[in-house]
Amino acid sequence: MLLRGRYTVHQLHNWTGTLASFKAPGESEPPVGVQLVVAGSDSDGFFGPFRDALINDPALLAEYNELKLRLAGLDYESYTERKGEFVERVLHQTNSRRG
Repeated sequence: MLLRGRYTVHQLHNWTGTLASFKAPGESEPPVGVQLVVAGSDSDGFFGPFRDALINDPALLAEYNELKLRLAGLDYESYTERKGEFVERVLHQTNSRRG
């Protein structure tokens, strides 16, 4: 409940028992979004490897941040689709290295 006091509920249609999304209220610059997952859950199994890849590869993090800047101003669907393509690529590369 603490996050609901500070952030606006976001993407309620994606919420599960292990995933919740929030965004900063109003117009923050840069825009802030928070995805909360339960450690060890299936949601964490998706978000965790992506988070770890960004933490462990400064060049990848810079590429992700640059992509988000380039996408700024696009409609929500286009923005999330393009970001999703990046996330999927990173996860595919991460899984390929493991397997």
